[in-house]
Amino acid sequence: MASSVFQGIADEFVVKFGADLFKDIGNFISHISPLFAAGFGIYICIIALDAYNRGLDESAVDLSKRMFGWMVIIAAAFNASQYGVIAEWVYGLPDATAAAFGGNLEAGLFDKATDKIEAISVQFELLREPFDDLDELGYVLMLFGVEYAIKILAYLLLGVIFAYYVVGKILLSLNLMVGPLFVGAMLFPATRQYGMNWIGQCLNSIITIALLAVLSGLQMEYFSGKIDEYATLLTNDMGTSLGAAGAVGTAAALIPIFMTMTIAFVLAVWKLPAMVSALTGGASMEGFGGNLGRMAGNTRTAQAINRLPANIGKAFTQAFTKIFGNSNKGGGISPK
Repeated sequence: MASSVFQGIADEFVVKFGADLFKDIGNFISHISPLFAAGFGIYICIIALDAYNRGLDESAVDLSKRMFGWMVIIAAAFNASQYGVIAEWVYGLPDATAAAFGGNLEAGLFDKATDKIEAISVQFELLREPFDDLDELGYVLMLFGVEYAIKILAYLLLGVIFAYYVVGKILLSLNLMVGPLFVGAMLFPATRQYGMNWIGQCLNSIITIALLAVLSGLQMEYFSGKIDEYATLLTNDMGTSLGAAGAVGTAAALIPIFMTMTIAFVLAVWKLPAMVSALTGGASMEGFGGNLGRMAGNTRTAQAINRLPANIGKAFTQAFTKIFGNSNKGGGISPK
């Protein structure tokens, strides 16, 4: 069934992938803990020597603040069970943030939109029933073309949003997987920036997924509304004097609407990671789509499309010259 595709992909790559990574966090922490323990021991010796030279009374307040920060970092980064709880909470934070905006980006939401796409096929099937003569084959082919054009555009839009959603969740789970290494780096002043970069990257993924949820909610609402509106119009046109021919014209009007909607939402989704990256400072997911765009632009098909306007203009010029002649050579049709 088509409506189970998004659910299956979400279960395979989002749910299982995140759960499998979190299982290995304890093993990862056990491997990096000795390295941090040795470095932290040396760091404590340096601080103790500095406190001894300056006097314990002057360093007591500063040392107490540092000790509190050390306890928080060590408890968060090097306690496997505690970090597992934090990682699962952060992993679910994008969905909670999206729910706060009134949207919820789940696979079921895409499945409902897929059902809407398939439902309009029933309306097109009803439109094709009156055209049973061979002379009306053109109407039938046109309706098939409109139906599949709408499906391709709709599935393209849903696929782009869902792809960014899956990539964002996977990147977030990978960030959480190596989190103890970067959180532990906050123990030392020289490497503290690595921990801040890690936090910024997590915020990048969280906000990107949350804004995708908001954008997808707007798209789904507009998308479903248009399908319901035109499904009603198709049914009403069948009962008018225009009959099936009028319904064919109504169905054909769907193509520019869906094409414009698809282009607008795809561009918005494409530029969303760059906007979030500018806010949080993390690495943008735009490279994922940008590289695909550059790869597609280098294909022969894309190059042929780029040359299409020039070729059309050249063909039109040649046809015009052949019919009316070249005025520079004095040929062509006389004004008289």
